[in-house]
Amino acid sequence: MTTGTLEPQTIQVDGFQIDVADAPQPRGDQTKPWWRQRLNWDVMLGLIGIHLVACLAPFTFTWPAFGVFLFLQWLTGGFGVTLGYHRLLTHRSFKIPKWLEYTATLCGSLALQGGPIKWVATHRIHHAYSDRAQDPHSPKRGFWWAHMFWLFAYDEILNHQSRYWHYTTDLTKDRVHLFLNRTHAWHNVLLGMALFALGGWPFVIWGVFFRLVFVYHMTWLVNSAAHIWGYQSYDT
Repeated sequence: MTTGTLEPQTIQVDGFQIDVADAPQPRGDQTKPWWRQRLNWDVMLGLIGIHLVACLAPFTFTWPAFGVFLFLQWLTGGFGVTLGYHRLLTHRSFKIPKWLEYTATLCGSLALQGGPIKWVATHRIHHAYSDRAQDPHSPKRGFWWAHMFWLFAYDEILNHQSRYWHYTTDLTKDRVHLFLNRTHAWHNVLLGMALFALGGWPFVIWGVFFRLVFVYHMTWLVNSAAHIWGYQSYDT
């Protein structure tokens, strides 16, 4: 849902409203191909590396490792990202005890799609400008841009914490969410160490790298395929 204006004064999602009158507004005038823009080299090289290591999955297959993958992809992608990052933190669709909210946030951080504050800011900007030029992953720029290439390009708001925090003032007041946002990249390191102790490299390859790639593309298909094909109630 959006307020319907090009530069909204508020963002409203499922009844939750946030004032963004003073927030930096995305220009939406970046028409160059992603490879001709300023690049997020750390993100691009990190994603390439994770995909390459995930290619070792067929050579390290064991049924216990596959079971670890099945459980963790649900825990991090289903419970963590879909329920936690998306429905709970971004849209505030429901309320749960704080300890459970923090648990869902921690599980979401294990999907390695960014810290909770940046993820929520990105998605709220997306809802404010859905499928328009200002949408960070607008499908108007093509399937692959909406799917993953938008992550590689520098963004004038999402690359600056002081700017995207305007869209997440409810979360930036919470010390636990601030801590989880600051440390999110280390959570998979600790998980990987635990998995290695339990089942060696098969557990690490399937429980971390292959699981990350699987959850990445399941999430990204929502931004790309789901916004390009299928029934549409509105002409977006």
